[in-house]
Amino acid sequence: MMVASLDLPAAGADVKLNRVSQAPMLNDFISTTEQVMQLLLDTLGKGTAQQLTAKALNEATGQSAGNGAAATQYHATDTQLSQYKSDLNTLDTHIADIAQKSAGITDKTRAEVKALRDTINGIIGGVPAKPSVQAQLGAIDQIDNAVGKAEDAVVQAWDLNNAHGATVPQSYQGGDGSSSGGGSGGSSFPGFIPSSSGGSGSGGGRNSYVPTNGSGGYNSQYTSPVNSTGGSTPHRRLSSTEIDAYIGKALDALGITDPVARANWTRGYRVLIERESGGDIGSINLSDSNARAGTPSQGLTQTIPGTFSAYHVAGTSSNITDPQANIAASMNYVMARYHVSRDGSNLAANVQQADPGRSPKGY
Repeated sequence: MMVASLDLPAAGADVKLNRVSQAPMLNDFISTTEQVMQLLLDTLGKGTAQQLTAKALNEATGQSAGNGAAATQYHATDTQLSQYKSDLNTLDTHIADIAQKSAGITDKTRAEVKALRDTINGIIGGVPAKPSVQAQLGAIDQIDNAVGKAEDAVVQAWDLNNAHGATVPQSYQGGDGSSSGGGSGGSSFPGFIPSSSGGSGSGGGRNSYVPTNGSGGYNSQYTSPVNSTGGSTPHRRLSSTEIDAYIGKALDALGITDPVARANWTRGYRVLIERESGGDIGSINLSDSNARAGTPSQGLTQTIPGTFSAYHVAGTSSNITDPQANIAASMNYVMARYHVSRDGSNLAANVQQADPGRSPKGY
């Protein structure tokens, strides 16, 4: 194993990430990771972290997702470049979300970022010299997931310090409010942070994070990542009966059989699907930031290829627009990303796009 530790002028003493010999795509990603982590720590010290947006991070690093010379010159396939772009895009969003939730818990945030540095160096240390493109992408995905976990830790610490947290109900019983979204086509770009003060619609305390309950949460035994998310489905708006049937099939694939749990998920996903795609089985968004990055949101729940690949549910199709596979991957993702309980009781509280009582918001 040949790992060289390089100094980058753009990165200060607090963040130092290693490099892997002859791994241009991975090192390109590491350089950006190093810079955005350092920017986060610097703004924490200045008390200006909340001004650190994904757009500001992208501009500060001069990195446009997928356009790095290392990526394009490494003879990667279109699918591999798409995965690279997706991970590089989510990196900025994860860090920006950490920044947004740093108020009042600066010490906790700094500790999480420094621990993250060690975790990432551990991932890098496990990569051999001159790795294949797929090996590099695997390490990039691990780093991106590690940053996401650090984000979750900071978000949870913030919520525990939030004075409104105690008012959040531990289960959501639904309601008869109608969706105000009507096929708004919300983005599936990761980065929605549940907040007690966020959201423009009604809903009050339900904006706050509700912890996973005794029914359990994300279970990796149902996840079976795929390298290919190819395939497409012709446009067709499904009936409410068809949508409910596919939601049921997705729950079957995830082993969720309890009638109350299935009702919770069905209620929330009816709203989410209507807002995301209007029930169009072949829906694809070709105009938002995901599309510009080369990873358009697709299918009933508008998942992006990187999310679908990572949270694909075993036994379902690898076609991203297959209704069962698309919904199941989305459910798997919100359990992992937003700590939705397996019984779906906190789905509407933690994912605004599934809450009929609040305005549409990408998830």
